[in-house]
Amino acid sequence: MRPIPAFARLRGQNLRPRAPWTPQAGDATVIPMKNLHRVEEPAADRFEAPDPEACETMLDVRAGVDEIDRMLVALIARRQGYMHAAARIKPSRDVVRDEARINQVLANVKAEAERQGLSWAIAEPVWREMMERCIAHEFDVWDATRV
Repeated sequence: MRPIPAFARLRGQNLRPRAPWTPQAGDATVIPMKNLHRVEEPAADRFEAPDPEACETMLDVRAGVDEIDRMLVALIARRQGYMHAAARIKPSRDVVRDEARINQVLANVKAEAERQGLSWAIAEPVWREMMERCIAHEFDVWDATRV
């Protein structure tokens, strides 16, 4: 029997809330989010693959990438669940696309990317595309539940 992957062990019980994100000076487009409970990044010992700095072979690198991809799929699936909730909650199709919220998410992600050392050249197009796909999905769900 295979051991439980690290990302499965993380589901809820080992995660600690982080202080809510607060806007920084100069973040003109930031709209602070209410009731934001961030989750600490998993401790390195919760990953099965070696840390990037410890990789010695391409097998090590690929094991790390595959492990992270599994975690990302789980997180994006959860994010999609919130799009279903939004489609259920929003009273009008007119409010599915929310430009202020898009800008807020981008500002939040940019601040977090800078904090984590993630290149904005990688993060920005990933989040923009993910948000566009999520909005399209939310429209589909909104339409399907109102027919």
